[in-house]
Amino acid sequence: MKPIQLKFSIKLILLLGTLVLSWQTGYALKENIRFEHITVKDGLSQNTIRDILQDSQGMMWFATQDGLNRYDGYTFYKYRHSADDPYSLSNNLILCLAEDQSGTLWIGTWNGGLDKMDRTTDQIFHYQHNPDDSSSLSDNNVTIIVASRQNSEIIWLGTSGGGLNRFNTKTEQFMHYRHRPNDPNSLSSDRIMDIYEDQSGIVWIGTSNGLDRWDPQTDHFVHYRNDPQNAASLRSNIVNCIYEDRAGRLWIGTEGGLHILNKDTGQFICYQNNPLDPNSLSDNRIRSICEDASGMIWIGTWNGLNRFDPAKKVFDHFFNEPFNPYSLGYNALYSLFTDRSGILWIGTYSQGINKYDPRRNKFSLYQNDPTDPNSLSNNIVKALYEDKSGILWIGTYFGGLNRFDRKKGEFIHFLHDPRNPHSISSNSIISISEDRAGFLWIATTDKGLNKFDRKTGRFYCYQNDPNDPYSLSSNFVNCAFEDSFGILWVGTTKGLDRFDRVTRHFYHYKNDPNNLNSLSNDRVKIIFEDHMRALWLVTDLGINLFDRKNEKFICYKHDSNNPNSLSY
Repeated sequence: MKPIQLKFSIKLILLLGTLVLSWQTGYALKENIRFEHITVKDGLSQNTIRDILQDSQGMMWFATQDGLNRYDGYTFYKYRHSADDPYSLSNNLILCLAEDQSGTLWIGTWNGGLDKMDRTTDQIFHYQHNPDDSSSLSDNNVTIIVASRQNSEIIWLGTSGGGLNRFNTKTEQFMHYRHRPNDPNSLSSDRIMDIYEDQSGIVWIGTSNGLDRWDPQTDHFVHYRNDPQNAASLRSNIVNCIYEDRAGRLWIGTEGGLHILNKDTGQFICYQNNPLDPNSLSDNRIRSICEDASGMIWIGTWNGLNRFDPAKKVFDHFFNEPFNPYSLGYNALYSLFTDRSGILWIGTYSQGINKYDPRRNKFSLYQNDPTDPNSLSNNIVKALYEDKSGILWIGTYFGGLNRFDRKKGEFIHFLHDPRNPHSISSNSIISISEDRAGFLWIATTDKGLNKFDRKTGRFYCYQNDPNDPYSLSSNFVNCAFEDSFGILWVGTTKGLDRFDRVTRHFYHYKNDPNNLNSLSNDRVKIIFEDHMRALWLVTDLGINLFDRKNEKFICYKHDSNNPNSLSY
């Protein structure tokens, strides 16, 4: 017989061969949120991340308690203090970072003052407190730096005990604002937690004794503090962070919850943790706030990450889950930052950086949860099949068959029970299909072929019997397929079987080395029927086209001398 030259397109040979989720335990994740973890194992100098910045060149910078880290997405470059190098960092404990309009990087340290990095040479210059110079930095513990958007020569600095500094980068002079007990217009406290310059140029200062607004006309400070008699005041005077979103709302994070300030009335809306409300804030100790590209507000607390939907006014919570490798790395958070590409960077207290990229999280992940009997039975998924009624069936390698209820998000399990002859014969499933009568055919890797009657809930098993030539060729079954004529074909590791439903006999097609028209290889992995009703078989040695009328096979294999042959 002359070989037939065909140009064909097999539309569905891309079956889900093996989807291996290698984690042996885990949880179904909230929506699509998966966090990537970056720690000292990946090159980070230290795992406590006090501040995060993306510079004008796109580089990420991380302030740690053991040096400054620059990250290009692949590797870290570390800056540390060296006693032998006067142009190194003044101290390794970095608290804050900022970049001004000229691209200069400013670094706030603990007990080392303010550092300025020359980006062309990577040399670092120091500004420190000098008791004999009233125009020097007021305190060497620099907690926050903000480069003014209104004036390119001005840098605002907060310190842990020296109040607020207004630094002129041209004259290199520091102007000090301190708390004066007898002056109600002075700074509320010398301990500065945060500084924020809003879109209109107003400078807000978070202190350990309330929120301050600097009035440039009078050089005075307007105070916002807790008033026990006023429910619309701050709930705590320790103001840790300030953030203005794209809508112009000013968010205030305190030790007593999350607030939104109405700038016109001076009134606050407060969100706090409510143990009876699962949609409330996870913790009242707010450390950082930022906004993502979709307008969601992210809140880092001392106990978990929160995502707030301003429209629905509900909080989603993200915590560390010991058995979930994609969960938050640690619950105590210091810093949040959304970069220009939309990636959310999270600085933790002791477990490095967490990274959430919405673009890479388009898939919902379903995993086994050992505490949830309705979760996926096993994480090694070998087969997926959607039946005629839209129900999804999942075959796992060690966890049997799963039926997925999409509305409830629950999995119903079908497992082998040695005491029940009508249970599934094996928990190791490799393929699932459906015939026109509505029966499911389930191929296992060790206990033959199962027919599942969903009306009765019973499984009927077909296995190899060495003493019966009409039994299944092998108990390792790769697939079962009903063709358009209603014939059931079974691919095994020992050949192709055709099943006669009346006699319940299996008729075998195997490789015969002496017959070029026999099956090319006995390991039949996929069976497919094209629109011309031609039957195609994928084996370990090429693709076979089956001539059912003459019961002959035409094999298409790789031929190194023929560039138009099968590639492999």
